[in-house]
Amino acid sequence: MGNDWSYDLGVILGICIFIPIYVMIDNHAIKSNNHILQKSLLNGVIIRAMTQSIGIVDIWAGLVATSMVGTIGEGGLFVGFALTVITGIILSGVVAILTGLLVLIMTAVKHKKSH
Repeated sequence: MGNDWSYDLGVILGICIFIPIYVMIDNHAIKSNNHILQKSLLNGVIIRAMTQSIGIVDIWAGLVATSMVGTIGEGGLFVGFALTVITGIILSGVVAILTGLLVLIMTAVKHKKSH
């Protein structure tokens, strides 16, 4: 958005929302000794990082966020924050789906090996 420092600050604040959430999920996996969840989270994030090179998920998430926030205005703290949080929620949903699928697959493989 150019030189609008308040927009940039909104983006930074939006990013800061997700850091403690992922740290809490990881800490829960560590404290509960859930190795499958830990590995699945890591693998889900790695797969998600690889999908960034394709861009379609990010473009779609950005378009959805922009269509939701677009009527508010062109810039500023709230717009930067709202776009970042909405996009982050969508992309976190993608990571959650990938993580869930990996948990199911890894649990099935572990179960099959033990029988």
